[in-house]
Amino acid sequence: MKYLSLVFVMFVAACSGSDNEGAQPLNDPTDQQTATPDPTPDPTPDPEQSAAVITPDNYVDIVANVFGIFSGKLYGDKILTAPDYSDPTYDGWPEVNPETTELITQRADTVCSNGGTLVVIPETQGYHTDNLLTWHFDFDNCQDGIVMFDGQVSTAIYEAIYITFTDFERDDQTEVIRASGDFGGRSDRFWTTTNFDFSREGSDASLVIEDSDTDFWRDSALTGDFSVQADWTGGERMTVHVPTDLTPANGAGEMELSFESGNVLTMNGATGDVDTVEVTITADGTTSTIIQSWSLWSDSLIFDSVSGR
Repeated sequence: MKYLSLVFVMFVAACSGSDNEGAQPLNDPTDQQTATPDPTPDPTPDPEQSAAVITPDNYVDIVANVFGIFSGKLYGDKILTAPDYSDPTYDGWPEVNPETTELITQRADTVCSNGGTLVVIPETQGYHTDNLLTWHFDFDNCQDGIVMFDGQVSTAIYEAIYITFTDFERDDQTEVIRASGDFGGRSDRFWTTTNFDFSREGSDASLVIEDSDTDFWRDSALTGDFSVQADWTGGERMTVHVPTDLTPANGAGEMELSFESGNVLTMNGATGDVDTVEVTITADGTTSTIIQSWSLWSDSLIFDSVSGR
């Protein structure tokens, strides 16, 4: 009985202790050091606002380059001198017997210095003093000195130069020229492109023209469409559209330049004054309208090739 009494007394003592310190758990968080909260992070900075590609301060130069594409001034010598192969045989045109109009110049098959090939085929159509003369160049990974050629070029002459490019590439280690599609014209008279793509990539500048279908007549009118990406477009793709013939000489027509960013420039030649054009620029939500003289761009509408073609 004494043993049971002792157990009972110990049980009562344990229960009475739970009313005091026993209420706290062994791992009381109040006994631990309170963690310092992380400092409030800096707010995320707003993204930098990029400057408008076209503004009232730079539109004159941008329009000048666009007109230089229509006229050929901006890239024409790269086209008119193509393929620019070093053999002087191809500086002129195929020779034809003036009495029979039969070709004197014959086909040439060349193995290039790197093992690539070049096939050149001359062609003629027409009559004694009125011939259409053509060179067909077919380059297949052909090295000529330090220059690499690939693709096809057909150059023809009949009162003007007509050139067809098929995946043509010329790499002279300072710049790479690529072209596909059709071109026709004379630098001092007219310039026309059909399904035409052209690019020039060099250490100093780059120019990419795509989907070009244009007609330009010197001292008359220009029309057509293309897209362009260059240093002077801020690397942004710009689409050029002429819905009605733009005629600086007569003060008529319209042109629209639109950027991927949404900025737009329109030109309206119908100002009532043949010497001026209305320019409207919408850049980053702000619209400005300027009446400007056509004379600012007269030089861009004149292209005289160094090749004499």
